[in-house]
Amino acid sequence: MKQLHITTIAAVLLVGCGESQLSSVVKPSEPVTQAIQPQSEEGVRRTIQLANGTNLSLEEIHNNRGLPHAYFDQGMDSIPLIHPHHRILVKRRNGRLGQTSYSLIVFLESSTADEVDISGVAVANSKAWVYHTKTDLVSMTSTLQLVNEKLSQLSTP
Repeated sequence: MKQLHITTIAAVLLVGCGESQLSSVVKPSEPVTQAIQPQSEEGVRRTIQLANGTNLSLEEIHNNRGLPHAYFDQGMDSIPLIHPHHRILVKRRNGRLGQTSYSLIVFLESSTADEVDISGVAVANSKAWVYHTKTDLVSMTSTLQLVNEKLSQLSTP
């Protein structure tokens, strides 16, 4: 949870959009649609349950031409300061999933941790979202695949 707050704060500071407001959360007991429908309001945070039961947090942020790579650069600079014994497992400064551009950082907070942090920024249809989830090390690959599927759906109307 600490990392989610730090990630969100870093994104808010990076794009200068001020305070975020929590307005929409999908509870695990509610049905989740297959496609992620882009929201029009900045600061809207949603939690989507992935097929393996992992929760993916998506928060819309102000889009700017520095995204998604600026978020990646900030994360790569901040993670060693916050978690001195971290281990980066996967990183992507600027990738594409269909029409969605994204950045990705997957890391362990320490060399002995088994909880993996997956986060980044996705940009589609002139909108941007910070995304974040945590999963165990054994489920990392399948969770990462499910996250990628959801991110690729951001560009569909």
